[in-house]
Amino acid sequence: MGDRLHYLKSAINTLAGSNLFENIKVSSVYETGPQDMDSDNDFLNLALSCTTEIPPADILDLIKSIEREFGRDQSQVYHDRTLDIDILAYGDKVIRTYNLAIPHLKMHERPFVLVPLSEIEPDFIHPVIKLKPEQMLGKINKKYKIKKVEGIRLDGQI
Repeated sequence: MGDRLHYLKSAINTLAGSNLFENIKVSSVYETGPQDMDSDNDFLNLALSCTTEIPPADILDLIKSIEREFGRDQSQVYHDRTLDIDILAYGDKVIRTYNLAIPHLKMHERPFVLVPLSEIEPDFIHPVIKLKPEQMLGKINKKYKIKKVEGIRLDGQI
């Protein structure tokens, strides 16, 4: 919802400006149709990879605060929103708590995750499924709408 590109740029700058993350790589921006929800709107998506010493639970707290800062309504799941930041993976760790699932439980089913992830981390291996992003994409049977938004690169923002 709202100025989608502004929210993406601002979130990246906030994460980079925290000085908690190093070696930040940002994929191209992709426009996608809704998946797992009803909406008349398309979404902008990207992937970001980095290194950090920050524990995953602290990263989750940080990204939830960024989402709130940019007007994210946390009371609903699977609805239009200003910003949605997920932790997809944390190295080869598998973490399952009440608030946090790493790797993300649905990343292997979501082209809007796998396409940008394959761009910046093509050799990433899912710690549970043991497949690379392109291999996971090949297992998705549904057609999906995803296109690279030309002329926009956010890695220059950091």
